[in-house]
Amino acid sequence: MSFSHIRLWNRNRKRADGTMFTEVSISQDGDTWQSIYDHGAAFRAIMTLRPLLDMLMGKGWPEGYVSLMGRLYTLYRCRPLARPFLQTIRHNHALLEEVIAGSQAAGKQIDFAYRLIFTKHGMHIPLSEREDDMLMANLVRFRDTLEGLGLKPFLLYGTLLGAIREKDFIPHDDDLDAAIIVDGVGPEGLKAERDRITAYLQENGVKCKSVQFDTPLIHYTESVVTIDIFLLGHKDGKIYWPHHRLAIREERADIFLPLSELEFKGETFAAPRDPDAVSEARYGESWRTPQPTFGL
Repeated sequence: MSFSHIRLWNRNRKRADGTMFTEVSISQDGDTWQSIYDHGAAFRAIMTLRPLLDMLMGKGWPEGYVSLMGRLYTLYRCRPLARPFLQTIRHNHALLEEVIAGSQAAGKQIDFAYRLIFTKHGMHIPLSEREDDMLMANLVRFRDTLEGLGLKPFLLYGTLLGAIREKDFIPHDDDLDAAIIVDGVGPEGLKAERDRITAYLQENGVKCKSVQFDTPLIHYTESVVTIDIFLLGHKDGKIYWPHHRLAIREERADIFLPLSELEFKGETFAAPRDPDAVSEARYGESWRTPQPTFGL
C-alpha cells in the first residue's frame, strides 16, 4: 500500500502527558484516513467490558484481578480510575496492596515518561518525580501572588507535614496544600467564602477553580502541580477545617493562631502557630511515621 500522508494523534491532546492512547493513521488524499495502529484499543475494550464483569462477579474478583488493573492503568497512563473500582479498593487494605504492587510492576516497563503511582486522586505523578526547583518556584510564586492580593496563605496538610517531618516534599504525595483562615466565619459560611475568594482571584488573573459541592476548597492551577487552597473558618475561639474525608471539624484555634513563620527549603512561609499539634490533630499520634496509603 502506498500513501502520501501520515498522522500521529494522541487522543487526549489537552493532557498529552496523561495518557498513551496513541493512534497512527494513513491517507492517500489527506481527507480519508485509515487507522493502522491504535495503542489504546485494547485498554478501551477492557474498560468497556469491566463494569459488566464487576456486576456479574460482585466482590468475588478472581485472584490477580486487582493487580492486573493496577498494571493496565499504569501502562496506559490512564490517570482517572473508574469510580466503582476506586470506591471498592479504597477502603480495603489487601486490595490496595495488590493494585499498588501491579502498578509498581508495570512502572518498571516504562522508560518514556514520568512514573505514576496510585493515590487517593487516582493515578498520578508523585512529587518525587518532579523537579524540586520547579516545585519550589511554583510554591513561592503562589505565596507571593496571593499575598500581593492581600490574602495570607499558609502551609497545611501534606505540605506542612513534609516541611516539618522530612524537611522536604513528601515523595509519594501528588499535590501541594495551603490554607487561608477567614475570620468570623463558621462552617455554614465556608462555601460562600470559597466562592467569593475564587471570584476575587479569577478577577485578578489567577488561574483557579472551586471544587464542586460544599467542600471549602479551591484548586490553584497556575502550577506544574495543583495547589489546593483550603478555606478554614475562625469563630468564637474555634477553627473549622476540612478533616477526615473533608468533613468539617471543630478545632482549638490556639494551635493555628496567631500564624507563625516556617523556614522550608531556603524560603519562609506562613504556618500554624503549632505545626506539630496541627499535624497530630489531622493525622493522629503516628503522624511522624510516613504512611504512603494514608487517605486511601
